[in-house]
Amino acid sequence: MKHSEEQLYKAIDEILFYLWDPLDCKEIPAARDEYRSYVPRVFDLLVSDANEKEIVKYLSSLETNSMGRSVASQNPIDIARILIEAKDCCFE
Repeated sequence: MKHSEEQLYKAIDEILFYLWDPLDCKEIPAARDEYRSYVPRVFDLLVSDANEKEIVKYLSSLETNSMGRSVASQNPIDIARILIEAKDCCFE
């Protein structure tokens, strides 16, 4: 994995845990890996130049299908934008 890819991978992990955090577990140290299994798919979406809508769709589906939320939060729109900005910073 290239350095820029490693940076993006780490950034995605941080963004999902500290900013997205639909289960509100960022204050629980033992839950640090709660969203780590989603990082590879988000990484793939970003490096394949997925657009904001595709990322929002993925994050929202995780919330409603994998996490049992009845409605996805409004947060995925902002998170998708931040993820795309992170990719742009890592690959400039």
